[in-house]
Amino acid sequence: MKAFIKTEDLKKALKRLDVTDDRIRQQIVNNLGVAGLNVESQAKVNTPVNLGRLRSSIQQNLDAKNMQVNIKAGGTSPRGDLFYAPFVEFGTKGKVRVPAGYAQFAYQYKGSRTGTFNELLSSITQWVADKGIDPDAAFPIAMSIAKNGIRAQPYLIPAFEGEAPQLVRRLKKIKP
Repeated sequence: MKAFIKTEDLKKALKRLDVTDDRIRQQIVNNLGVAGLNVESQAKVNTPVNLGRLRSSIQQNLDAKNMQVNIKAGGTSPRGDLFYAPFVEFGTKGKVRVPAGYAQFAYQYKGSRTGTFNELLSSITQWVADKGIDPDAAFPIAMSIAKNGIRAQPYLIPAFEGEAPQLVRRLKKIKP
């Protein structure tokens, strides 16, 4: 899951600055870097953890040339595909919760790869073992998830929403 989120306040703050001025451009890039690290750090704090794979997949990438920072969660890791990042963020089936203003962003993940029941069962079997739960509970838990979905456990959007106003404040302090 990759977030390319722009806010109107951010656009307004950037619009008043001369982005062709190297000094101003560097200050903007520096502030974007700080914002990216802050979002990455807070998203990692917010992420629910089982094996820690989703948490460790969260990364920010500063693109100084285009003056943007991208935050990525999920993707492919050495231990397998972390396709479930958006499902954790937004929930699944009847438990989907999309914050206002993020419908288009969330929609791109609707109906995307969901894995097989055997992959789900394998993950739940590992989870019950880690938690010291009776192994016989794995199948009914997996069936419940397959039937009812999982509740949203937002981690990335709250991190972004918390940092965006701080970034705008910092950009407004830049002297044209």
